[in-house]
Amino acid sequence: MPDWGTIPWVGVLVAVVAAQVIGFLWYGPLFGKPWRAAMGVEEGADTSGVGAAIGVGILCSVVTAIALALLLSLSDSPDVASGAKIGLLVAAAVVSYIVITMMYEQRNRTVSWISSANQIVTLAVMGAILGAMW
Repeated sequence: MPDWGTIPWVGVLVAVVAAQVIGFLWYGPLFGKPWRAAMGVEEGADTSGVGAAIGVGILCSVVTAIALALLLSLSDSPDVASGAKIGLLVAAAVVSYIVITMMYEQRNRTVSWISSANQIVTLAVMGAILGAMW
């Protein structure tokens, strides 16, 4: 059974911040241009709804960090490596559903692959942070 009492809450906070930084870099300087092109969004387009998206993203990152921490609490000796492995395992499940959705909804594959790669990196980093701060 997962142990709520062992969750490194500072680690959860750091993992949430890391997820936001990765997202900013991923959809900004790293892959922002091809992502926007694949989405059909021109540079300098109206960004009035971004604040709500960021708020939901932070909330979802908190839920994800807590879920990863609970999974990590099942490990005999949580550390960076086991945290990254759990993050990658969760990423495999998440990416599988991104791909299923892409196929059934006939979404743009570039958008789906950029989003999938973001989830893989983000979840591995969040898991590693939680393991490191255990």
